[in-house]
Amino acid sequence: MRSAYPFPELEIWGNFITKDKLSIIAPIADGVSSNKSDVTNPASLLPSFNIYGPCQINLNETGDVPFSALNGAENVTEYMGPGLMNGFTLANAYS
Repeated sequence: MRSAYPFPELEIWGNFITKDKLSIIAPIADGVSSNKSDVTNPASLLPSFNIYGPCQINLNETGDVPFSALNGAENVTEYMGPGLMNGFTLANAYS
């Protein structure tokens, strides 16, 4: 279940196809559950590819309500709202 923002990955992909950039606007990157209006989200500032300093974005969501779900034959712990929030970060693509 997604409550922070439905499919920010699609927004990133759409920007890449239509605008040749991967960045997304802050309200989408932060998600609707966020109250971080004074902090810039890394997904809003994703730089263009540079072979000498390549960056990648980690599209992670964090939440505060764990529940157990069946994944194949195993139970896994997943998280859902009301506290589900985007936790996007930039990382060095070489390491």
